[in-house]
Amino acid sequence: LNADISKLEKSIAVLPFLNDSPDTTNLYFCNGMMDEILTQLQKIGDLKVKSRTSGERYRNPGKDIKDIGRELGVSLIVEGSVRKAGDDLRITAQLINTKTGDHLWAETYDGKYTDKIFEFQSNVAKRVVTSLNAVLTSEEKQLIEKTPTANLPAYDLYLRANNYLKEYEKNRDLSSYNTAANLYKEALEIDSAYAKAYTG
Repeated sequence: LNADISKLEKSIAVLPFLNDSPDTTNLYFCNGMMDEILTQLQKIGDLKVKSRTSGERYRNPGKDIKDIGRELGVSLIVEGSVRKAGDDLRITAQLINTKTGDHLWAETYDGKYTDKIFEFQSNVAKRVVTSLNAVLTSEEKQLIEKTPTANLPAYDLYLRANNYLKEYEKNRDLSSYNTAANLYKEALEIDSAYAKAYTG
């Protein structure tokens, strides 16, 4: 690891992940992974994390990472890609120093669609903390390691619902809103204790 990394300001943005799936309808899952990693980072008080909307304008940016970092005012960027084919997954997240454009590390999940993806998400957050010598309290560690649901079908419905909710926020199409609401309800029918689906 670059010795100068620990001197960087503890500011970070997560850019929209690239959908490498053969099926373009898997974009919901790709967006979901980006959002989940962003949410994990936002739980860490010692980090300054840019909002999702800040990073959203850099979907297919065609811009140098150093320029993006300067425009967002962050020292680090997480970018990644997702390939989903049936239950087979390959998710990659990498950390980039926006001052130099150097890739610092990459974390990869290569396997089946199981609850191990939650471990992958928390590992990305913990590696960011380690890279910046940031403080991770025991409470924050518990939060980022907590599994939101043990029910993968409910989780998948939740990610789909989030995607429709984003569409509604963008275009105010009531059909997207209603679809999101129905998907959250379906998730709760499968897992009645799923707090994130209640929040949705």
